[in-house]
Amino acid sequence: MRVGKVMSMVVVGLVALALPYEASAQQERQVGRKGATQLSFDVSVSATQSAASSFGTEQSWSGDYTFFIESGKFMTDHVVLTVGTFVGGGIGEDSVITSGVNGGLRYYMTPGSTVSPYVSGGAGIFSSHAEGFNSNAGTLLGAFGVDAAVRDNAMVYFEGQYQRLMFEGGSQNGIRFKVGLRVLF
Repeated sequence: MRVGKVMSMVVVGLVALALPYEASAQQERQVGRKGATQLSFDVSVSATQSAASSFGTEQSWSGDYTFFIESGKFMTDHVVLTVGTFVGGGIGEDSVITSGVNGGLRYYMTPGSTVSPYVSGGAGIFSSHAEGFNSNAGTLLGAFGVDAAVRDNAMVYFEGQYQRLMFEGGSQNGIRFKVGLRVLF
């Protein structure tokens, strides 16, 4: 499946998740509520350990930066269904550009309060491009984070994420740290 088709599917998913939500005029600060839609923006950095599978195990470390946008819909008071897209590049590497899509679930421990820890998991696909090099891969991820409501419809969040990147000929384990803003509709 080409990246253009995948991006089109993500746009359709974002529109579907962004259905209007009627909020009362006296809304108090809280992380979320059933029926609400979240729109998330973040910047992150990661450290990645690579292991090649040919003739023994060879390991190396590298890093990257990523800009991410995600839409999420509270299916219950605690569970959010998410879909997002991202673009990023390598740190200390030659002009590597990475883009992709992913989706998953996020579970908030105390969504009705002003601060709520959460756990999340998901999967996605991505593509990396550099001069003379193209690579496609899949990813599985798990995360732990905390959202803090700073207004009745806005939260800042901090997240630590484990990623397992799988591609032909090898795999990578990654740790990503995210700081972002979520808007609640």
